[in-house]
Amino acid sequence: SFLSALYHALSDNGILITQVGDAPERGEAPEHVSLNENRIVYSNSLAKQGFEFIADYTEDHTGFEAPWYFYAAFKDSRMRANWMANEAEITREIQRRAVRTVDGSS
Repeated sequence: SFLSALYHALSDNGILITQVGDAPERGEAPEHVSLNENRIVYSNSLAKQGFEFIADYTEDHTGFEAPWYFYAAFKDSRMRANWMANEAEITREIQRRAVRTVDGSS
């Protein structure tokens, strides 16, 4: 299947990001009883495929009229720590990985 091909195309610690429609709004019916019920089916399919951790998130800066909703599916649940890192942790990791040049700048 297409989902299987995507899963196997990723590295062992790969992450699949998919946009799954408009973000839910306050006061909307739960997804399992709304027009978005296929999101639950899709999320379950990701888990059945072997993804160990699935996160959902809303992005307001896509340039569309409304926020978009995304799933991030992780093949290795240990990658969750990187996903959940705060700004200071990310900055520290970038600095750790930076390669210094001969003149000392990065």
